[in-house]
Amino acid sequence: MTQVQHDEVKMARHGFHLKGLFPLIVIMIIGLFFKGHDDVVAQEQQSKAVIIHVGHIINPEDGSVEDNRFITIVDGKITAISKGQPRIAADLVDLSDQWVLPGLMDMHTHMTWNQPGLLPRSRSDYALHPVMNSSGFRALEGLRNAQDMLDKGFTLLRDIGNNANYADTDLRKAIEQGLFKGPTIYNAGKIIAPYGGQSHNISPEVGTQWDQEYIDADTPDELVKAIRRNIYYGAKLIKLVNTDQAYRYSYEDLKLAADETHKAGLTLAVHSDGDAATQDAVRAGADSIEHAFSISDETLRLMAEKGTYLVGTDFPYAHMEVFYGPERARRVVDNIMARLKRAWQLRVPMAFGTDTISNLPGKNRGEMALDYYQVWSGAGIPAAGIIRAMTIEPAKLLKVDSRYGSIAVGKMADIVAVPQNPLDDIENLRNIQFVMKHGAIIKNHNND
Repeated sequence: MTQVQHDEVKMARHGFHLKGLFPLIVIMIIGLFFKGHDDVVAQEQQSKAVIIHVGHIINPEDGSVEDNRFITIVDGKITAISKGQPRIAADLVDLSDQWVLPGLMDMHTHMTWNQPGLLPRSRSDYALHPVMNSSGFRALEGLRNAQDMLDKGFTLLRDIGNNANYADTDLRKAIEQGLFKGPTIYNAGKIIAPYGGQSHNISPEVGTQWDQEYIDADTPDELVKAIRRNIYYGAKLIKLVNTDQAYRYSYEDLKLAADETHKAGLTLAVHSDGDAATQDAVRAGADSIEHAFSISDETLRLMAEKGTYLVGTDFPYAHMEVFYGPERARRVVDNIMARLKRAWQLRVPMAFGTDTISNLPGKNRGEMALDYYQVWSGAGIPAAGIIRAMTIEPAKLLKVDSRYGSIAVGKMADIVAVPQNPLDDIENLRNIQFVMKHGAIIKNHNND
């Protein structure tokens, strides 16, 4: 055997025959070439710009308008706003006859909580809802509600509890991971409350039926544990209920909750009503007060002084009538509108919030949210103030105004457009023709 033959036998024994390696080497070179090519294509696709030619941009901070602008968007963010069209490779979207403003925001929603709009209603219906509907079904309801909200221009929501055992976290994750289209969601996890949550007169034999929606926390240790449990299971803010039972949290309890929440970099919402309870929450450091239908000017002035947001969930009459009947509904709505008007006059920071009472026949959740314009307008709040409460103020409340809330360079491209000026009539926002979230076009009826 020659030396060459000897060497070939030796390499063959070790699996390194040169003739066998050649095809493998070729395949590897070709694979590396196409992988590099695919990476370049993917990078080019990811970085491809979109330019929107807009007729009018509304600045929600002061209601000012810029006409005939070009918005450049790359990787979901606004990179330039110019008077002339940039000379770059980009897809062009023509909104040159439209009024453009940031995506709308709702700071008090319950996406996974639906109730039929049937009379008569009672607290027992409220208690039975989580018993009759599984977490899986309610997560699917939440997805439908969220998509309906997005279609109406709501690109960011604060989902504030009643979540079917953390179905709100699952909904948020599914949207974030691109499984479904939907708004950006900041979710509260389970609502933290004194014993019983918002339930009443549940039979002892039934047990703590409210556990699917609430965490009972009656001591300082239980409060801290409940907050940490929520954060562990994906909450992006914390909500306390403080005025639905005969007993409530003390100032010290609320201060502990606020401190624990803020240490985690989250915000604290407190469901509250009445002066004493609300003032305790404001002084303790709550970021927002939810509802607060019956509070005095003294409490409103304190909120203005401390910069505490009012998320008033200012229900329209049609929504209240389904729940309470006509006579009581009129009294409730008149009181809500009066409180809203006083808060506006006293310069309390306010963020738009809708809540949910009952589903109205023939209307989805997004359409119902737009009904709230009637109450804000009825309270004498100008369209510019309503737009601010639906855009930049919610972003400030969530401490994300560096990314959301206005159309500005460096912010996420969450954009909506309407054919008529909403500053002239807020009802024009019912006719949103174009919705973009993070640079992706969700809806564009402008060219239909």
